[in-house]
Amino acid sequence: MSYGIMKEEKMRFVKIIFAGAVTIGILLGSIAADASSRTGTGALVGAGVGAIAGGGVKGAVKGGLIGAGAGAVTEKGKKGKAARKGGAVGAAGGAAIGLISGGGVKGAVKGGLYGGAAGATIGSVTK
Repeated sequence: MSYGIMKEEKMRFVKIIFAGAVTIGILLGSIAADASSRTGTGALVGAGVGAIAGGGVKGAVKGGLIGAGAGAVTEKGKKGKAARKGGAVGAAGGAAIGLISGGGVKGAVKGGLYGGAAGATIGSVTK
């Protein structure tokens, strides 16, 4: 075995250990956050999934945004209603901007996804 292969195997092992630790942290965090808002729990789980999926910090931020939006729209009462309205407005605006900016259908889908998540999160916070 060459040194390069051993180093790659060692890094893979470290990534597996890190992913396991993050998963356990997410599960414990979501249990503790059960009494907390669904928006925060969604953000925590989404950030963990984004980090585990190999996106690093950028993936964690994107996952946190999507998770917070998903958690916000599942809120009950006025917060949930405001989040769903904000999500619809944000998704429409994001899709339009993604399409206009030259991203085509792929840009519109990405814009709608991120716009909807951001709109839902902001909508839930304002009520």
